[in-house]
Amino acid sequence: SFNKGVPCLVHFGRSLPAADDLSALAIATIPNVGAGQIDPFLPLTLCPLAITGWQGALLADSGAWAGWLSAVIGLWVLVPLALMLALCRWRLGRALGHWADLNPHLGLYYQRHRQPSVGYRALEPEQPPVESPKQPLPRLDQWPQAPGFTWPGVPPGQPAGCLPLGAEDQQSDETRVSANASALSHWYLAVSTVPTGDLGDLLRLHRERGGNPRLYLLVEGQDTDRLDSLCHSWNAFLDRQGLAIPLVLVILGGDR
Repeated sequence: SFNKGVPCLVHFGRSLPAADDLSALAIATIPNVGAGQIDPFLPLTLCPLAITGWQGALLADSGAWAGWLSAVIGLWVLVPLALMLALCRWRLGRALGHWADLNPHLGLYYQRHRQPSVGYRALEPEQPPVESPKQPLPRLDQWPQAPGFTWPGVPPGQPAGCLPLGAEDQQSDETRVSANASALSHWYLAVSTVPTGDLGDLLRLHRERGGNPRLYLLVEGQDTDRLDSLCHSWNAFLDRQGLAIPLVLVILGGDR
């Protein structure tokens, strides 16, 4: 070290010959100002020095020029690039929206080969009016004794010999109805059952096979409050199916 300063590196390389004068080598590293005509050589230290210039500058001392450089890059590079990307995106979107005008031949080809648009509108079929029966439906207070066809949802207590329908496929039900059309005439259904087209087809098949179907609608306690509306629904169902089949209410556990 010189003048009690930090340690300096005098020689870095291969080993020096034993005859070399180390003191003369150290004196040769002393900065030569040259009467102020040239800048002094900066010592090559083992640790960086912030006061000696660029060679010893610390990262913490680079805030001023780093901020200036970041501002220059952002203002002259990043901002123009972002504006250019936005302009290109706008031009591309506008070109895609009017591509048929830019390329008439391609537009004509597209018009010639495109599929026609499909539109639909939900139609509400007109329901024919259903008149309420002038006479109230006949009522029973217990199950009839004659066997018949039963539909899913009937309450327990059906007569012996009833044939269940609606649990299997429609073809099996049609076979069973055709085979027993003349022997069975009663149909037992819960009044809360929603009548379907399958039921209407089976009733029509029963009549075509020579039977005389008769519907017995079984009413439980929870159905009595809306009995009028349920009876109207069944009358509407038979009317729309074109079936003139008598209806009988069976009030279970209640008064007639």
